Amino acid sequence: MKNSLITASFIIGLLIVSSLLQAFLNFFFDKEAIYLFFFPVIFVVAWKKGAKPGIATSAAASLIVFYFFFPRLDSLSAAHAHTIVEVYIFLLQGIALSVFINKAKQYDVVGYYKLREEAFSKKYSELEKRFQEAQEDIRARDEFLSIASHELKTPLTSMLLQLQTALHNIQNVSLANFSVEHLLKMLESVQRQTSRLSKMINDLLNVSLMTTRKLELEPEEFDLSALTKEVVESFSEKIIREGYEIAIHADTPVVGEWDKVRIEQALTNLLSNAIKYGDAKPIVITVKEISNYAVVTVADHGIGIPGKEKDKIFELFQRGGASEKYKGLGVGLYITDQIIEAHKGKIHVKSREHHGTSFTIELPMK
Repeated sequence: MKNSLITASFIIGLLIVSSLLQAFLNFFFDKEAIYLFFFPVIFVVAWKKGAKPGIATSAAASLIVFYFFFPRLDSLSAAHAHTIVEVYIFLLQGIALSVFINKAKQYDVVGYYKLREEAFSKKYSELEKRFQEAQEDIRARDEFLSIASHELKTPLTSMLLQLQTALHNIQNVSLANFSVEHLLKMLESVQRQTSRLSKMINDLLNVSLMTTRKLELEPEEFDLSALTKEVVESFSEKIIREGYEIAIHADTPVVGEWDKVRIEQALTNLLSNAIKYGDAKPIVITVKEISNYAVVTVADHGIGIPGKEKDKIFELFQRGGASEKYKGLGVGLYITDQIIEAHKGKIHVKSREHHGTSFTIELPMK
């Protein structure tokens, strides 16, 4: 590129110097530069055919000008010397013009192809990015299908075993030895597994709605504090079974217009996560109103989230660093985030590994 610029500068300089020299000679010797008529011809030939045909045309034009437009040289004089120099300058101008036009055309073609190259490069980058995104989506889908098949199979297998055992006992054990208490425990286990299975199926249906942008809200006026207490009450059996203590700070009514079913779903997901990852340590839930926003905070003191995982926990099919120990579909927080976003609200997370996690929801009152 540098050499090309030097060549172009040299050609332009040669044209300027030769033109000035020609003007100087014509002025002092009072002769017309008849050969200037040939410059358009040289220009056209050089542009259409290239530098070499242009140089050949310049040489031919120099001979024509010298032979037809200047007198025969019987003896050498200053005027004759001027004629020779003038024709020689014309030849140099023709050569310089031919080379310059050829270079200019090359630059034009090169520039065109460079623009095309840039356009294709940009298009390729976009396609490569889309391909990588598609690959990532396929990987996430395959991982999701693997997790879903495992997670859905687990409660079904457990339910089937419990029912088979209960049926076997009813059919083969005498009534005297039949344990109603044992049967009740089996049925309770089946009920828990059924509830778990139902939640998974509902989560999958919700993901389908949200990814197709078909989630529709049905706002109604209700007290968020009361709803939060109802959600906690629905977990009472699990809270007692797993040894949790939950403190609820929701004494003041916080009334707004939201989709009650969806907000209950979001709160359920957050509380379920707090119980799942809370390491049997106290959970604190706070509901209050701040500047026309309803603010709900669910804080646990459990295993926390590694710093590198916090940015992706709201993504679809993503799970935290403890995913090997704590099984799940990785859709709960994604669903929660989509519900809050649909309400024009925000959700924030604060967490330190081994020091607990705090999720805060901010909902506009209307």
